[in-house]
Amino acid sequence: MIRLLTLRGVPLLLRPTVILLEGSIIVEDPILILVLPLAMMALMVSSIPVHLDYFKSQATHPDRKRLAHSYVSGLTWICLLSLLILALLLVLLPLGLSGTIVLSVCLVFMTEKLADETSRALEFRKAFVKWFLVQSLRSGWMAIPIALSLAGVSYETAFLLMSGFACALMFQLYLKVLGLRPRLSREGFGLIRDNLVFLAGSFLTASYQQLPRVVIAKMFPEQAHIYLALAQVTQGVNLVFNVRFQIPYRRIIAHKPLTFQRRLKPAMLWILAPSTLVALIYLVLPILIDVTSLSNGMLAALLVPAMVANALTFSILGSYLGYLQWFARKSHVLSLYLSCIVVAALAWVVFSTRVTNYISLLSIPVFVMITGFVWIILIQIWFFPNKAKDV
Repeated sequence: MIRLLTLRGVPLLLRPTVILLEGSIIVEDPILILVLPLAMMALMVSSIPVHLDYFKSQATHPDRKRLAHSYVSGLTWICLLSLLILALLLVLLPLGLSGTIVLSVCLVFMTEKLADETSRALEFRKAFVKWFLVQSLRSGWMAIPIALSLAGVSYETAFLLMSGFACALMFQLYLKVLGLRPRLSREGFGLIRDNLVFLAGSFLTASYQQLPRVVIAKMFPEQAHIYLALAQVTQGVNLVFNVRFQIPYRRIIAHKPLTFQRRLKPAMLWILAPSTLVALIYLVLPILIDVTSLSNGMLAALLVPAMVANALTFSILGSYLGYLQWFARKSHVLSLYLSCIVVAALAWVVFSTRVTNYISLLSIPVFVMITGFVWIILIQIWFFPNKAKDV
């Protein structure tokens, strides 16, 4: 477990290091605080699980080749359509992005998408050293544009060029690891159609994790680097959770998700208890403390407990949503997703109209966390009764 935790933890530290490096060196027009949340949100929203049948099949499965063709065709269509929609939204929405930044977001999205698919394949094979190398490359390339800017190269131009290079390199790694070339066929559309319901679930996780980062980049640009770096660092919580409770059991989860969740439920309840306590404390903290008067160091220190609790909540929420893909009826899943979206919309209306005077960098993660609590309760009630077992 220590070896696995080390292999997964070291790459995790690269991204916040690069973000803080940008914040300290690139004084004007930083890129990562907007590009990363936008690209990662697009990645999460586009995560329609077209891989399920292919990854559940054994190497000796008689339809293995057909399943592989369906998977890669579905993935190819998802990438192309996601790129088109992402580019249109970035151009049409009033975000004030330059053409260089729009292209950079699209390239970073593709790099992340290819890295995700490659990493999943390596996880299933338990090739954790190779996973470590892919993840190191996934974040490490972002330091190169910063270094080039110190040599006098335009930071925007350097970032665009390096994001293109990183995308091309990640594509080659994807081909080497999976051995599946892009493919456009009708079977891919069929696979997307069959799993389209999970698009709403991808939107839930994307909005939970990435939307607050975009909001903060716009509302609190002076502290955005602090929040984004802490958000990346506290993904270590999710890392520890996955190493302990998810990664070693990927195949078991795929075949017996209800049984596995029932055994894990007591641990999840113990994990959620401190998160609930932190949420209650941080609900009143912005009322007692003038957050605007705090130094960046003090603000970061106060943010840590809320960010850790938020990461714990997201770990459990992500696990529950992941289990549903393996066993739940799609009509029931869609009803759950729509209910969760309604809950989030109502919560945002209440938050933005009733507590406007108390909105701060401290209150946003707590608002998101409380929304996550409600989602987890709904999922538990609908899909995981106490005596649920796999058929």
